[in-house]
Amino acid sequence: MRTTERWIAGLFLAVALLQVAPVWSAQHFPTADGPAHLYNAWVMREIALRHDNAVTRAYAIDAKPYPNLLDHVALAMLLGIFPPAAAEKVFVSAIILLFLGGAWLFAGAADPRASLFAFLAVPLAHHQLLQSGFYNFSASAGLYFVIVALWWRRRHRADGQTIALIALLLLVCYFAHPLSTALAIGSIGLLWLATSRDWRHLLAFVPVLPLLAWFVLRERGEGAESTWRAWHRLTFLAQTQNVVTFEVGQMKFGAALFAITVLLIAITIAVERRRREADAFLLVLAAIFVAYELAPSATAGGSMILERFALFLALLPLPWLTPRLTSAGRAAFAIGMAIVALVNCGYLIRKDRQIARETTRLVRAARAIPPNRTFYPIVVDRQPKGTLLALMWHAPAYAAIERHLVDLNNYEPGTAYFPIRYRDAAAMKGIESIADNATDFDVSRVASVADTVFTWQMPLAAPVLPRLDDRYSLVDIGEARIYRRKLADADEVLLPLAGTAADAGGPYGERWGVEQTMHNRGVAPAEVELNVCCAFTLAPGETKRITANEPYLVARIARSAHVDVETVVHRIDRDGTTSRLAIPSIPLSALCTGSIDFAAAPPSNRLTLRVWSRGATAVTVVAGSTRRSYPFDAKGYAVIHDLPLVPQRVEANDRAARLWGFVTATGERGAGALLLPRCGS
Repeated sequence: MRTTERWIAGLFLAVALLQVAPVWSAQHFPTADGPAHLYNAWVMREIALRHDNAVTRAYAIDAKPYPNLLDHVALAMLLGIFPPAAAEKVFVSAIILLFLGGAWLFAGAADPRASLFAFLAVPLAHHQLLQSGFYNFSASAGLYFVIVALWWRRRHRADGQTIALIALLLLVCYFAHPLSTALAIGSIGLLWLATSRDWRHLLAFVPVLPLLAWFVLRERGEGAESTWRAWHRLTFLAQTQNVVTFEVGQMKFGAALFAITVLLIAITIAVERRRREADAFLLVLAAIFVAYELAPSATAGGSMILERFALFLALLPLPWLTPRLTSAGRAAFAIGMAIVALVNCGYLIRKDRQIARETTRLVRAARAIPPNRTFYPIVVDRQPKGTLLALMWHAPAYAAIERHLVDLNNYEPGTAYFPIRYRDAAAMKGIESIADNATDFDVSRVASVADTVFTWQMPLAAPVLPRLDDRYSLVDIGEARIYRRKLADADEVLLPLAGTAADAGGPYGERWGVEQTMHNRGVAPAEVELNVCCAFTLAPGETKRITANEPYLVARIARSAHVDVETVVHRIDRDGTTSRLAIPSIPLSALCTGSIDFAAAPPSNRLTLRVWSRGATAVTVVAGSTRRSYPFDAKGYAVIHDLPLVPQRVEANDRAARLWGFVTATGERGAGALLLPRCGS
C-alpha cells in the first residue's frame, strides 16, 4: 500500500509540474488583467529605485494596507531578476503549484490517503479567474487550502507555534485577497466548533481581523446585484464552468469533472456508513454553498464573485471523500486523471500559443512609440477569435514596460484597491474607461492627457478616425496606427533642404548629399513634429539625424524647447575632394512680406533659386530688365534651375503673401556659394 501511495504522489507531482508548461509555451502568457498587474509592479519598482522618467512623474505608491498587494510585491522583486514576461511566468507558475499543492494538502487533511482526490483539482489549475489575470485571488485560493489543511492537522495543538503559523498565513492571504481570507477564517471557525473548541485557536485571527474590518468599513458593503438565478448558479457548478476559458465546448469537459465528483460522493455514501471527523468539512461545504447562492455578482470593487465561490465549491468535498478504495481503483483513478490532465495541457498549450502570437505582434508594433511618453492604447477587439475572455485588453502594458510609457489604459490607479495612484488624480479620473467604445470615443478628453494614441486593428471606417486626425498626427500605420498629438504651443521652422539617406549624382560626375541633425541643448525633453513623416521626442543632450524623401521639411518644435537644427550639403568630386555648404533654417514667422532682394553672386556655372511661400500661387523673378513668372506647387514651393543672372528681386503675386528663398551658385568643383536674401523694401 505504501508503494502505491508513493507512486501516486510522484505521479501527482509530475502532473502538477506539467501544468506550468502552457505558461511557458509562448512569449507572453495570455491573460486579461495580468499585464496590468505586471506593469504596476514594474511602476512600483521604478518608483522604489527613484528613477526619474515619465512613469515615476505620473504615478506614486499608495501606502495603505490594501489587499491585492501580494502580486505587486512579488512581481516587483522578480523583475529584479528576470525580464518582464519571464517574471510574470515565474509568478503564474508559482500560483499554479501553490494551488495544486494546497489541493493535495487539503484533500488529505483528514486522511493522507484521500490526497488522491487532488487530481480533481488539476484541470482547474488554469481556471477562468487565473486566465482572466486575477493573480492575487488565484494565489489566495491556493493559500486558503493550505491554511485550512494545516489548521486541521494541528487542531489539537493550540500552541504558540500553531497560532503564529496560522496568523502569519492569514495575513499573507489578506494581502492577496480578502474573500479567501474571510472564507479561511469562517471555515476554520466551523471546523473549530465541530472538533476542537479550544479558544486559543481563535487568537490566530487577531492580527488579520482589524485589516478585514478596515477594508469592510471602507467599502460600506457596496455591491452589484446578480442577474444569476438559482438555477443558473447550480448550472455553473454542474458544468464546472471555471474550466471554460477559450471555447463553450469546454463546458462538456467541466460537466464530466462534476459527474466524476458526484460519482465519488455516491461511492463515499455507500462505503462510509459511519460518522467521521471528516464530516465536519460538510459544514464548510454547506456554508459556502449558501453564501454562493446569496452572493452578489460584484462587491468591494471585485467582479466575478460567484465564479470565485464556485472555484472553492468544486474542491471542498475532497477531504470528505472516502479514502477506502481498492488499490486497483486508486491506481485507475490516478492514471485516468493524469491522462485527462495531459490531454487538457496539450489543448491549453495550443490555445495559449494562438492568442500569444497576436500579443507578440502588438508589442512589436508598439516599439515604434518613442520612450518616456504618455500613451493611450486602444485595442478594438479585446476578445480575439478563439477565446471567451478579453485576453488582449491590457496586452499593450507589455510594450509600456519595454518603452517606459505611461499607460492610460491602466485601471488600477483609479480604483483605490491597489498600491498605485496617479499623482494628479483629478486630471486622470476615469481616463481608462473613455475608450470603452473603441471606435467612437471622446478624443478631446484623451488629448488632454495623452501625447500618443496607439490603436490596434482599428477599422478604416471608424467614426473616431477624423477626430483623431484633428488632434493628432498619424506617424505609423499597419495593424497598429500610432498617433502623435499635434503641438499647440510650437514654432514652425522651415528646413529648406531635407536630409538624405544616400548621395545622388550631379552633372559633373560628382556626388551630393545632405547631412541634417537636430540637437536638444536644453535640460528638458523637446517635442518635435515633422510635416511629412513623424513626431518624436529629443531627450536632453540628444542628437537625432533627419532623413526624408522630400525636397524640404517643416518642423514644429515646442516653443519652450532649445533645439538646434544643422543642415550641411556635401559634395564629393570625382577625385575624392569633399566640400561642404551650410544651409540655415528659418522660422516661418520670419518670412518676408511681398518680396525678397538679393545682392550679386560670385561667378558660377549654375545658379539655382529655391523659393517658399505662404499665400502666393506664383512668383516673379526680376533680373535686370528681365521679369519672368513661375508657379508654386500646391505646397507653396518653387525651384528654378540654370538662371542666367542672379535675381535682384523675387516678388509674390499677392503682395500680402509671405515668402523666403535662397540662391546657390555652383561650378565644376566645390560646393559653391549660398546667397541669402533680405526682405524687400
